[in-house]
Amino acid sequence: MLRVVNALQDTAWAVNRRVLDVVAHLWEHTEGGVAGIPMRDGYRLPPCPICGADIPETADARIRHACLDNTAPDLLKAWRRDAAVVRERNMAKFSKRLMTAKIHALARRYAEEPEFYFPYQLDFRGRIYAVPAYLTPQGPDLAKGLLQFAHSKPRGTMEAVRWLAI
Repeated sequence: MLRVVNALQDTAWAVNRRVLDVVAHLWEHTEGGVAGIPMRDGYRLPPCPICGADIPETADARIRHACLDNTAPDLLKAWRRDAAVVRERNMAKFSKRLMTAKIHALARRYAEEPEFYFPYQLDFRGRIYAVPAYLTPQGPDLAKGLLQFAHSKPRGTMEAVRWLAI
């Protein structure tokens, strides 16, 4: 079993720069939802119902905003309900945004390396896991898509391609 772990640890990896360029463009320049890349900054709170100004999501900014006192309780109640929905949506997507940001940052850092290696560990059931978090061949689809073998070999016959696909 240790030969298997050592063989995995001897496998050289590299960041696929073409995929990294696409991911970077989607992360920086789109509103999310494309190819599983989430929104970078989350949804904005609805504007102030009284003056129409943008209100940051921080609690201090909401408290200091002069219009959000009790001068128009019906408008304020509706705005708070809408803002709560937006904050809930942002919190639900927070972990996905954080994971994407970390994978993207690690991929950018390792993109200049011609090759790198992952350490693996074996658990008591005989399962093998990559030790690092985020950018690993066993990670989320984004991480797997950003990695490629540093020393690729031709696929050979269609039978070899079939077995690779399995």
